[in-house]
Amino acid sequence: MNKGKGLIILAAFFWGVSPIFYRTMFYRGFDGISVAAMRAYSASLIFIFYGLWKGLFFRIDLKDILFFGIYGILSIGGMSLFYSLAISKLPLAMVSMLLYTAPAFVIILSKAIYNDPITKLKVISLVFTFVGCALVVKVYSLTDFAVNLVGILLGLMSGICYSGFTLFGKKGLKKYSPEINTLLPTIFSCLLFLMLRPPSKLLLDSVEIVAVFWCIGIFGSVLPFFLYLKGLNMGVDGGQASIIAYIEPVTATMIGSLFFHENLELLQLLGIFIVILSTYFVLKDSSSQMDKVLV
Repeated sequence: MNKGKGLIILAAFFWGVSPIFYRTMFYRGFDGISVAAMRAYSASLIFIFYGLWKGLFFRIDLKDILFFGIYGILSIGGMSLFYSLAISKLPLAMVSMLLYTAPAFVIILSKAIYNDPITKLKVISLVFTFVGCALVVKVYSLTDFAVNLVGILLGLMSGICYSGFTLFGKKGLKKYSPEINTLLPTIFSCLLFLMLRPPSKLLLDSVEIVAVFWCIGIFGSVLPFFLYLKGLNMGVDGGQASIIAYIEPVTATMIGSLFFHENLELLQLLGIFIVILSTYFVLKDSSSQMDKVLV
């Protein structure tokens, strides 16, 4: 399980780094839908070649196609779309915080669907991580939230869709490997973007843009999706995984500061420390008192 938690940390790191490539495309004149479509197309092409090479498509029951279609369009496609649109309107730290409203949905719905216990440790860690991320995104400054209400709503939608990734993934892992649970939903997510932004509308007219096109797929989808589901498959439950992945907004905040000159205030630095500390509580072996089941 500890190895599984390590894989989820690595997945969160890749997700936190991927906005570098989003912003690069925005600076080149692409809109949010186009960038989200690039992420879906590039990741899907990689997964198609990988699936054919490994013969993974022959291991899938036709009766499960509908499940993976819904999984891909609503969870992966929806998260990618709303996340990309939100990044085009808000600072990286704020978008990541809104994305990470997902653990609350995951913990509650995991209890309802899979009867995963809600423990004292989960609740404490969730509260601390939420407070820490709230400081990171400067909730204490109401003007920052008043700047772009649309962007905030888009970020919240990305969080709702992201919660589905854990919930759908846990069901899929009961029958299929992390590889299949990664590649098939990602491929189906393309159906959403074929309607919104078909490949013919994407102008990849330079070596730099082509390189970033592939990087968005690799670091935004292929590696983190596979690592995250691999971690779940090693025994990490959905609520724990979602809390551990709070490392992403910390990474995104640091990226925003280093690469895009988004200044960090003292309270934001305090928030980063709180997130790291609360993640440590989830990673360490919990005592029987801290692991007490509440619900």
